[in-house]
Amino acid sequence: MRDSITAKITLGSFLALIAITASLVAGEKPASGKPPSPASMPLPGAESLQDGDALMLADRASDALREYENAALHGNAEAGGRLGNLLLFGCKSFKTTQGVTANPAEGVRWTFVAATNRVASACENLGKAYELGIGVKTNLVEAYAWMRLARSFKPDLKLTHLDQLAVRLDSAQVRQAQELAETYRRGNWPTCPVKRLVNGDSRLTLNGVTMGGRTPLAVINRQTFALGESGMVRLRDGSLRILCAEIGGNSVTVEVEGEAEAHLLLMQ
Repeated sequence: MRDSITAKITLGSFLALIAITASLVAGEKPASGKPPSPASMPLPGAESLQDGDALMLADRASDALREYENAALHGNAEAGGRLGNLLLFGCKSFKTTQGVTANPAEGVRWTFVAATNRVASACENLGKAYELGIGVKTNLVEAYAWMRLARSFKPDLKLTHLDQLAVRLDSAQVRQAQELAETYRRGNWPTCPVKRLVNGDSRLTLNGVTMGGRTPLAVINRQTFALGESGMVRLRDGSLRILCAEIGGNSVTVEVEGEAEAHLLLMQ
């Protein structure tokens, strides 16, 4: 995506470059007399963000995902919002094999980071996640609060969904959501609703997964858990209370009570 550029520098231009660099180091102002304004300086990861957008237009979502992640890891909040969007909802590709499979928990994490950096589209997506129960438990009050916050950050954002959501709340819930939105707008952010994910846990073993039937089931340390179920598991030297947060074809995400990280268990 990025073209390599070969520049031929003459001796004169090279010496001029050294002189300019020396003057900047010495604290002198540029020829314009004004230092570059922050608005004129490129945002971190801006090039990867642009590359990601171009790849999305080319129906290459999986490649775009990598570019967005690179930009987001460099602190670009807009890229984090796009990354979160892809991971929350997934992206099917009808022209190529470069679709993206949804990863709701990871999508919530990136969306939350972008939303708390005042990216309006990320606030809207976090609201949708709360409304639909994608990666988080359904919470219509939080959903309304985040969508209202999105509108406060970008007044021209079309959110017909916000009015539809208000109808599903009673007056007390609407007031609560409005107060939450104002609290968030002032920068008093909540904690991320999804724990950081780490691979494995030496205390826990995934013995099996059943995806058939009405509810997916996972067998952890030879004890069966339904999706969303919490309970105690026996260990050699005690027990743990865990929550079965996600069940995949050959993996399970569990949260251990009292711990800050979630654990991805793979089939043994």
